[in-house]
Amino acid sequence: MQGKIRVGYNYIDTPDKCCVRREYCMFFFLFISILITGAMLWFASLLTDVKIDFKQTSIAAGASSLTSAVPVFGWPLSFIVLFYLLRYFSKADIWPDIILVVLTSKILTILFGMIMIQIFY
Repeated sequence: MQGKIRVGYNYIDTPDKCCVRREYCMFFFLFISILITGAMLWFASLLTDVKIDFKQTSIAAGASSLTSAVPVFGWPLSFIVLFYLLRYFSKADIWPDIILVVLTSKILTILFGMIMIQIFY
């Protein structure tokens, strides 16, 4: 049943071609991910009293996201890039400041995701 989506007990025809190219969707979601991660890092820096601007956290999040696309070594390398750029922009110590900012931003991102699921699901 290619070209059909099941909705309840009925099947609906789907268009053969999407009106938006797949690459545009990938860039859109990458941009949204960078903005959300940058915002959560900025908010976490406010909570932990580390001075970083939103622009700087967005640059760090973007560089980390792009670095994570490298096969095999991307994920650990993205954390190194994130910590390095946050350290470079804030001039704060790695421990406890930058590590607390990253941990707090991850907790805030999980909470934000749970709230979005409750609202839109």
